[in-house]
Amino acid sequence: MNRDDRTRNLLEKLREFGDAHNQRNWPARQPDYVATLGLTAEDVPHLIAVARDWAERKDWPEDVEDLSVYAAVHAWRALAQLGAEAAIAPLIEMLPALDDLEDDWFLEEFPQVFALIGPASFEPLAAALADAGARVYVGACVAHGLCELALRHPATREPAIEALRESLRHCLENPEDLNGFVISYLLKIGATEAAEVIERAYAADRVDTQIVGNWATVRHELGVPGLGLVPEEVATRRPPPLFPFLEKWRDSLPGGAATVAVESIPAGTSRPAADLANRKRLRAKRKRERQNRKRGRRR
Repeated sequence: MNRDDRTRNLLEKLREFGDAHNQRNWPARQPDYVATLGLTAEDVPHLIAVARDWAERKDWPEDVEDLSVYAAVHAWRALAQLGAEAAIAPLIEMLPALDDLEDDWFLEEFPQVFALIGPASFEPLAAALADAGARVYVGACVAHGLCELALRHPATREPAIEALRESLRHCLENPEDLNGFVISYLLKIGATEAAEVIERAYAADRVDTQIVGNWATVRHELGVPGLGLVPEEVATRRPPPLFPFLEKWRDSLPGGAATVAVESIPAGTSRPAADLANRKRLRAKRKRERQNRKRGRRR
């Protein structure tokens, strides 16, 4: 069987897994792509070829029952379960194209993929973060990848934190929302050693507080008093709402907006809950930026 035949054969098998929404526990090998398909290292280049298809601009199948397009998603999950280091560079190379397509899948899944592949992901992710430039969601994805890598592989914690800190040292050049995402992942790691560089980003007014909350919230979660670089009235300022019309609706409720959760992550919020809030916020920002986008590839 030649290479193209093997790729096509694997593609057909991956299509049988159906709707990728229904296998959200894939990082815990549910499903176990490797065991089910009998995958080996020889299948890695073919899985990469299938995964790359997701970055190609194409029409969504008109038949709503046609779930074959999700083969690409199953392919990168299989690469993760294989620990396929050869897939790191090709997946990172896909990020700008996926960002141009306004895809959401890579934002949630690629960080887990890189973390499952292992420590070999660190250097490429750190380099990609340094090169992200104005591509906020590419930067957010690789920053999240560094975070998940640090959580899954403790030996990478210190270098991952340093890579995220280095990004924040360039907060004046970074987009404000990228700084916000980087800070959110430092919080998830529990990186108290990054408190100073985080505070300096707030002091420079270069943090999108819609994403991560104000400095008072962040310093409370880090458990640090701060250096006093941010005036208290600024540190405690409530972040603006993502959707002003929703804020107006909240204010109309009995008791006003205080009866519902504010946009910032409240001090004392548990990390899993805060992380979920941040992921919702990331998706909300993208939705706001593409209100006229076609249904297409949306999660």
